[in-house]
Amino acid sequence: MLQVLTGKIPYHYYVRESQVLYAISKGIIPMRPNAPVVTDRQWRFMQRCWMPVDVDEPRPRADEVVEFARQELVEMRNSSL
Repeated sequence: MLQVLTGKIPYHYYVRESQVLYAISKGIIPMRPNAPVVTDRQWRFMQRCWMPVDVDEPRPRADEVVEFARQELVEMRNSSL
């Protein structure tokens, strides 16, 4: 989702793959892009997707991801009318 919205791969600011792997192993999520590119709602949803598996709040289920994407598309369509 982050890559689709920004056009850049997550962790694009790291030069080496080992830096990306280290960040992921430490639970460091990608940096948030500037506001109009990613809304607060989208960012919160992405953060839920990046949650570690063993925490209290579960990651979104596949059907939740589909519904979120559907809602985003409807909102985009409505805002362009």
